[in-house]
Amino acid sequence: MSTSNKFYEFEALYRQYFHWLLNHVTYFTHDRTVAEDITQQTFYSIYSIYYKEVDTIEVYAPKLFLLTIARRFYIDLCRQNKTVLNKENNLIQYQESCFQSSERCNEIFQ
Repeated sequence: MSTSNKFYEFEALYRQYFHWLLNHVTYFTHDRTVAEDITQQTFYSIYSIYYKEVDTIEVYAPKLFLLTIARRFYIDLCRQNKTVLNKENNLIQYQESCFQSSERCNEIFQ
């Protein structure tokens, strides 16, 4: 497959699913900026693998494929930032990182 066809296929995937993925990632991160970063990282990783390393890629469930990659990036981000998810699936930080602002700590851990 030529590189121009691969580019157009990727562009079609991006155009079709970018906003859908961004909305879903925003839902589970509760932060639009973080969601934008994760969405961008998801598409970049697909682009770099598909465009540079693999001749063909067949994705039978593109939404599931994209959401799985984005979810894994989110989990990695949580691990890097030492964050946890509470029962309501809201992102909270460990109390140790909040010692500087006791008001913010009380707000987060209520």
